[in-house]
Amino acid sequence: VNLLQIGLRNRQRHELVKAVIKQGDGIGVFVSNIGMAVTLILAAQIGWNGVFTIYGIVATVFALLCFALTQEHTKEISETLEKDKSNRMRAKEFLMAIFKNKYALLLFAVVLLQQMAGGVNIAGGTYYFRYVVGNLAYFNRMAPYNLAFSLIGMVMAGWLVKRIGPKKMFVFGGIAASICYAIIGLLNGTHVAILLPLVGLSSMFGMVFMVANFAAFTAAAVSYGEAKNGIRLEGITSSVLNIGIKIGTAFGTALFGTIVGAAGYQEGGVEQTAETVRAIGGAFVGIPLTTTLLVTILVLFVYRIQKDMAKLDAKENA
Repeated sequence: VNLLQIGLRNRQRHELVKAVIKQGDGIGVFVSNIGMAVTLILAAQIGWNGVFTIYGIVATVFALLCFALTQEHTKEISETLEKDKSNRMRAKEFLMAIFKNKYALLLFAVVLLQQMAGGVNIAGGTYYFRYVVGNLAYFNRMAPYNLAFSLIGMVMAGWLVKRIGPKKMFVFGGIAASICYAIIGLLNGTHVAILLPLVGLSSMFGMVFMVANFAAFTAAAVSYGEAKNGIRLEGITSSVLNIGIKIGTAFGTALFGTIVGAAGYQEGGVEQTAETVRAIGGAFVGIPLTTTLLVTILVLFVYRIQKDMAKLDAKENA
C-alpha cells in the first residue's frame, strides 16, 4: 500500500488505501469467524486446555518461521532516518496533531463502543448459555451458525459496500445487530432453535458489517489529518484503533463482570439465584444493545468525512 501511494494526491491516496484495506479487513473478519467455529468444535472434543496447547504450538512455529524468513533492511532505514532528521517531530507535536483530528478521536470512540459489545459476547457467552439458557452444550453448537453466517456476511458485505459505501454499511450492520440483540432479550433463553441463529446473526452484523470498516475509517482519518494539518500520521492513528480495541474489550468484560458480581454471582458452578440469572441475561443483551445503538447513532450523525474532505480539497485547489 505504501509503495502504491507514492505520487498520489491526498484524495487519490485516501481512496486507494480505503479500497485495499477493506479487502484485508474483510478477510481478517472471515478468518476470525472460521477460527472461532473451529475452536468451539475442537473444545467440545478435546477440551480448552488441549485447544490452547495446539494453538500455542502452531503460533510458535509460525512466529519462528516468520522470524527466520524476514530480511531486515536496517542500513537503508538508518540512512533514510539520518537524511530526514530535519523533519522529525516531538511527541507533543504528534499528540497535538491527533487531538486536532476529529476523525481520529471519533475513530477511538466508535471502536471503543463497538468492542465493548464484543467483550461482553466473549466474556458472557458461557455464562449466558449455562445459566439463562440452561445448557452449556448449546454454546458449542453455535459453531456451524458462526461459520455459515460468516460466509454469507462476506458475500453480502462485498456486494453491499460497493453500492452504499462503508458508512452506510456500518450503520446497516448496527441497526440489524441491535434488532437481533433486542429479540434475543425478549426470548430470554427460550426457543433455542431461534436463539442460536439470532446469536450468529448478531455476530455477523456486528463483526462483518461493522468491524470490517474499522481499517477504512482509520485510513480516512489519516488522510483527513494530512489534508487538514499537513501531517500524515499513519502509525499513531493506527495505534488509536488498536488502543480502542483493547480498552473497549476490557471495559465490556469488566462491566459484565461488575454487573453479574453485584447481583451475587457465586463461583464454583453452584446454582445461581434468580436475581443473578436475570443479571447475566440482562448484561449479556443490554450492554451490546446499548453500545451498538450508541455507536450507530454516532457514525450516522457525526461521521461526515466525505463532505469535510471535499471542503478541504476545494480549499487546497482554490
